[in-house]
Amino acid sequence: MDGAGVLAAALVLAERSGAPESTVLAEYRRLLGDLPTRRGDPSTAVRADGGVDVGPPELLLGRLCEDRLEPGERRRRGSWYTPWPLASGLVRFAIGALDGRCVPGSGPTVHDPAVGGGVFLLAAAEILVADRHPDVVVGLLSGTDLDPIAVFAARMSLWFWNRRQGGSAPPPRGIRVADGLSAPDSHDLVVGNPPFGGRLRGPTVLPDTKPEAGAYTDLAGLFLLSSLRRTRPGGVVAMIQPTSVLASRDGEPVRSEAAARGRTIGIWRGERVFTAQVDVCAPVVAVGRGSGSRESSPITILGGPDAEVVGMVSPESEPGDTLWPRAVARAGGVPEPAMVVAGPTLGEVAVVSADFRDQYYGLVDLLDGSHGDGHPGDDESVAVVTVGLIDPLRDLTPVRTTRLGKVVRNRPRVGLAALSESRLARWAAARMVPKVLVASQTRVVEALADPDGSILPCTPVVSVVPGVEPGTGSTPGHRTGVWHLAALLVSPPATAWLAARATGTGLSAGAFRVRCGQLRELPLPTDRDRWDRAADLARRSQSAVSGREARSLLLQVGRTMCSAYGITTTETSELMAWWEDRLPPVRD
Repeated sequence: MDGAGVLAAALVLAERSGAPESTVLAEYRRLLGDLPTRRGDPSTAVRADGGVDVGPPELLLGRLCEDRLEPGERRRRGSWYTPWPLASGLVRFAIGALDGRCVPGSGPTVHDPAVGGGVFLLAAAEILVADRHPDVVVGLLSGTDLDPIAVFAARMSLWFWNRRQGGSAPPPRGIRVADGLSAPDSHDLVVGNPPFGGRLRGPTVLPDTKPEAGAYTDLAGLFLLSSLRRTRPGGVVAMIQPTSVLASRDGEPVRSEAAARGRTIGIWRGERVFTAQVDVCAPVVAVGRGSGSRESSPITILGGPDAEVVGMVSPESEPGDTLWPRAVARAGGVPEPAMVVAGPTLGEVAVVSADFRDQYYGLVDLLDGSHGDGHPGDDESVAVVTVGLIDPLRDLTPVRTTRLGKVVRNRPRVGLAALSESRLARWAAARMVPKVLVASQTRVVEALADPDGSILPCTPVVSVVPGVEPGTGSTPGHRTGVWHLAALLVSPPATAWLAARATGTGLSAGAFRVRCGQLRELPLPTDRDRWDRAADLARRSQSAVSGREARSLLLQVGRTMCSAYGITTTETSELMAWWEDRLPPVRD
């Protein structure tokens, strides 16, 4: 894993630019101590007449930095090469968003805390040199990395770029070996593609991090958190992130920091444009502008491999909301219809809860002890339902097997006698009540009514148990029935509302995670008569014998719930088309 190939390419580029070979070797020794024991083959290092298809030829050194790492080592480090078009597009947008009143006369300082081969700094240099001498431009750039070979590549890239532009400054010392999370300096623009992955470092890596930014906050999120704190007012932060930062619970400290320190002005909605097997995005935050404001402001949506402007969205603001997931959702085609909601939320009329691993493994043990299979009419056992057996208002148990405890099971059931004597007895009693069962990973909300309390949910199925709706004045509240909750949960408005707030949380493209906290915040419709009608349709849909009949009734539930929310005819048509396209196939 030495830098022989990187050094060989640097020597070739030095010869092409007329740079002294002695300086290249001295920089290598300064950063790595000794020259490599073997010298890389220049003809292999400098491939395809420079090694790059687009962008400046100095990008070659960054490419070689990535190529020298084996795939397993690259995944362990969470380090991935950023394509030139993406880096260039993000940097161009970010520089254009700087507040000129706050930028020094010499130009904005640009920093990359995980500099790698220097692609983002090269992108900044190409833009800033339009009205500055290249020596001045290089002096505005800085970066850090823990990999000395990457630092060598970044220094040499910018040095060769400077010489090609007519500059004479020495290799930039602003790029150094250091931990990008703990450096104390401040900048006008912070950009980059930091390493992804779990917290590979100790808990003291970012001393002023909020306590809740703990072991499960992605390392890339910590880089964004740190960058927001080290960027001067009037500056901008633009940083590639895993899409989990948009809405996941562990990304909340990052989103809160962004909302407190500035205003989100743009977001690259993300594509798999590099070799990391993870969906990514890039929020762009203007620091010090509109910080803490609840007013809605347009957000520029960037898209494609070159981060071009593809549109603007203006989602309605909510307290403490960065709007990241809703902006990306809107850009991805998720409707956000105007809903008439003046009443309580789901959490005020129902108990929404999820179970834990203890219940999962307890059920597996009971299933293994009873051979795990049964018959629907068996009064001495109770059915177990997994997320894979739930479609909207459709129990797939009769037509699909499920895997539990590494065993494929058909119609899984557990004996009531064994259950009553197990450690799950109290939990089972609390779950064997009328309720609605909700799948946790989905493209639409998939919910199944259990009006008799005859089904046990298997983790991570979410349970929604009816409660009493709050009264008004002297009017007492009334219980919201299971079928009302089922109609609400499978409705297009519920799916759109949740999808807009949970973009990026699913394990597959287009899917989202149904979280208890967000379900509790789901607003209820105000038109009770139409909701009553939808509840009856939901009951008929789930009772239908054929899949086609069930689907026809489900679509009627959807349209009726749109009316219950007061959604206009035009927006209902748009919402229904989007929702129908995401529904699972009809299954008989």
